[in-house]
Amino acid sequence: MLELYDREVRPASTDDLLDISNAVSLLWRLEQARVDVGARWEELADCSQAHIDDHLLTFGDVHYLIAVAAAGRTEDSVRLLDSLSQYAASSDESEHLVAQEPGLALARAVLASRRGDHAETMRQLAAVHDKIWRIGGSHAQRDLFEEMLIDSALRAGDPKTAKALLTERLEKRPRNGWGWRHLTRALDALGEDQAAATARAKAAVLA
Repeated sequence: MLELYDREVRPASTDDLLDISNAVSLLWRLEQARVDVGARWEELADCSQAHIDDHLLTFGDVHYLIAVAAAGRTEDSVRLLDSLSQYAASSDESEHLVAQEPGLALARAVLASRRGDHAETMRQLAAVHDKIWRIGGSHAQRDLFEEMLIDSALRAGDPKTAKALLTERLEKRPRNGWGWRHLTRALDALGEDQAAATARAKAAVLA
């Protein structure tokens, strides 16, 4: 998968938002799958830092923040969040409303996730779950935050919430292998052995 990333997703270092957001999304998912992505975050963070004070699109802000935070640049991550907070509070541009909600909650969730505070990640994302669409982008691009919410619920020891989110997800996307794998984890944690076996079998078919 890393070869695909290097060859197709990030063959060259570009400053284009779509290129950066696609790369950020894939690296985040690979890390959640326990893949060592090496120093690839550093290149994305270098490109993203130049946009800390842009705030042209909240969609861009949160993806830039993921890259900067994932590279371990704590001071720059806080600076981006502070800049976004100031923009949300004082700008007269229409995008500042999106920055207010859900933008700031998404940004705080990203930072909480990177420091391993999964309960806070879940709290921030759950509060704006029905408003994430406001940042724009495609369903597939925004799905990063849906996955982040579900993953954080499981890591925070709340399989009941994860199960509810995954059940809703799989009703809409019954062939989503990621969903069935994570539903298996939730059901295992809840002790629902028969349902977990069914979910595990469906995940295996879709693998």
